[in-house]
Amino acid sequence: MAKNRNGGFIGYAKDPTKDGADGVWTLRDVFNNSLLSRWPFAKYIDVIVIAGGAGGGSSSFMNSNAGGGGAGGVLMKTLAANPGTYTITVGGAGGGGGGYNNPGSPGSNSSAFDLVAIGGGHGAGGHNVPVGSGGSGGGNHSNTGSAVGGSGVAGQGNPGGGSFWSNGGGGYTMPGRGSSDDFYTFGTEPVAGKGGQGLNLGSIGFSNPNQYVAGGGSGGRTPPGGPWIPSTLSQSTKPAGFGGGGPGSLNAGGNAAANTGAGGGGGGQPSPPSGAAANRNGGNGASGLVIIRYVDGTVNASGGTVSTYTWKDKTYKRHQFTSSGTFTIS
Repeated sequence: MAKNRNGGFIGYAKDPTKDGADGVWTLRDVFNNSLLSRWPFAKYIDVIVIAGGAGGGSSSFMNSNAGGGGAGGVLMKTLAANPGTYTITVGGAGGGGGGYNNPGSPGSNSSAFDLVAIGGGHGAGGHNVPVGSGGSGGGNHSNTGSAVGGSGVAGQGNPGGGSFWSNGGGGYTMPGRGSSDDFYTFGTEPVAGKGGQGLNLGSIGFSNPNQYVAGGGSGGRTPPGGPWIPSTLSQSTKPAGFGGGGPGSLNAGGNAAANTGAGGGGGGQPSPPSGAAANRNGGNGASGLVIIRYVDGTVNASGGTVSTYTWKDKTYKRHQFTSSGTFTIS
């Protein structure tokens, strides 16, 4: 029997495949078989974990609009595709504050593999109600300009706004806006702050078409002609930064877009100010999500909602979890 490609061993020749290459191989063998796509390379998955977003606060009486909820924290990592079954936990949304002058509820944590994203911090109520910290912090409220927004977790999000009046919750890519920093400021009297911008998953290759997540909710609003606000103000809502965050409103704050990990909008001042308490409620945050992707054909896996898409000339398979479950690599 003759010498062959089994690293100098005697026996039947064994051709390498994508799944394995038994024996000892020269660098030239590795190079030549790689060109023919017949060499087993390490297999990897990319993971993004987004926690639940927090609810916005409910407003108090005159001139006490509430803060927007902070977005859930965001973590990303590339991991070796080791066979096994893994638990995926998707964090729930925080509810908006109800009635007069109550905070929203924080979002819940999401986790997958060794990643734990922290839920968003709740938006403050309209008057002397503490703000929450979290993956991204909630927006605060102050009639004196002394408020500080909820803090965010480093590497997962940003702080909420904390200047005069009602402030937006923090988003993944930007802090929540303070009303004195933002649009619709007339003379020295600001109105409301915008939620911090979130993340476009399409820009980093986790979706095609674009998918926006982890935006902060905006602060509540005061009606045109209300105390200290000129009657020339005609905007009825304050939009959040992109990322699914709920808008602030003259009445109840807007809910965050579903399954985005975004924060809810803060409650505003109904007109007349003596309107029903439900008109002051904060908007609900959104539950989080977990997405796992890999180059199609490189990994055998199951779990979640499976789809394929193309990004930068490569076809990816994507597993999206909008509720808790398991992910199995075989």
